Amino acid sequence: MSAKDVAPTEEAVPAAAAEAVIVSKPANFVEEAVGKRVSVKLAHGSEYRGLLACMDGLMNITMQDTEEYRGGLLRKRYGDAFLRGNNATDQHETTQKKSQAPGSS
Repeated sequence: MSAKDVAPTEEAVPAAAAEAVIVSKPANFVEEAVGKRVSVKLAHGSEYRGLLACMDGLMNITMQDTEEYRGGLLRKRYGDAFLRGNNATDQHETTQKKSQAPGSS
């Protein structure tokens, strides 16, 4: 596989690894993550966890059932939250369930 055989929107992968590597686009992550729990870390250190409702082309993020963490500790719960994409440093899907309120089962 040569670089000229790769479509302009795909990343080139060395020929030896081409069959073993699946190149994923950020848009694919977003499409697959909508409706799932995600974690978003912001530049100032806070982390927000919740259900990804949508994300636009500027990486602005709308979340539902959102929780704010600082230093790994739950600080606050929000219903819906809007995070500006220029503040996000890391976004990933998480398998963690929503935190339980202290003293609840």
